[in-house]
Amino acid sequence: MIALLAAILPTAHGGVFNTKTMHADWPERQAQHEHVLPKGWMQVEIGLDNKTTHSFRDEEGTKLRYDDEVAWSYSRMWLRFDQGFSRRIRLYMHVPWVEARLRNDHGTLVVTRALGDIHTGAVFQPVIGKRLAIAAKIDVKAPSGVEWPGNFIGGPTGTHSFLTGTGVTNVGLHALGRLLVVDWLAFRIDAAYVWKVPGIVGYVIERDGFGNGWLDAGDELVAHGSMVHNWTRDFALSGDIRASYRTTYRIGTSGPSVWKANLSPMENTAGGFLDLGMAASWEPNPHVELKAHFRSQVLGADTTHFAALGLEEYSPQPGTELGAGAVVRW
Repeated sequence: MIALLAAILPTAHGGVFNTKTMHADWPERQAQHEHVLPKGWMQVEIGLDNKTTHSFRDEEGTKLRYDDEVAWSYSRMWLRFDQGFSRRIRLYMHVPWVEARLRNDHGTLVVTRALGDIHTGAVFQPVIGKRLAIAAKIDVKAPSGVEWPGNFIGGPTGTHSFLTGTGVTNVGLHALGRLLVVDWLAFRIDAAYVWKVPGIVGYVIERDGFGNGWLDAGDELVAHGSMVHNWTRDFALSGDIRASYRTTYRIGTSGPSVWKANLSPMENTAGGFLDLGMAASWEPNPHVELKAHFRSQVLGADTTHFAALGLEEYSPQPGTELGAGAVVRW
């Protein structure tokens, strides 16, 4: 992480918002944005998103409502660093802080605030300035959040904190595409395969002693498409659809050896999710952007396995996500 920060720190001299000779031209409209930043540009974004739900999905994917007093909330504050490392390469690091909050049917409030899992990666776009833009991205997610419960007692009656990290490493390989129909209208797609590396996520107390608790979180297929329309030169609206499928999860222990894990599949953990959303972006000049979005889950699989852990990546709960962000560039 330190090495990546060193790589993306700007080295040019001059005022933050002064035009530099190293800068390539910034696109006039949001629809014209490439998959990479123009060379020499650096941007920092502070983003917020929140999902609140009063429901869960059973093994058939049917949405069922909790008791009226029960409310689950999952909020994140993102700090995103992006840099146009070269004309065709974009480097980034995205850091979330998570707040997981549950009010149960007894009126008890359980809240956890901690660092989430950090994403770092790179985007490579071989051809710049064409109507059709194709790029490749590699995204690595490091397990850096709160990854294990705070006590030895399992079950809902013993829950006094939530996880903010998954405990495993992800490696995502993405294929990106953008078709600029006209200067104010573009279609984008992001198709990805996410390999979730099995790993030790904690210790298990067994009858004959301790064991290493292993989790294979199942790989994930993701397809995300959007249409971006500039209503004016500075203001754009977009609609998007996101589909994801998670393969079967496996869980088990390795005993005294960390190399021989006995993993068993978990029932009803494979399944797909479908979200629809909209977003707005206002970019009054190249150095500032304000944006907002909402996204709602319209279809989904069983969410009961990991609901008590508080991990949206493992088990996206039904509900609507609201978010906003502010970007500064130089």
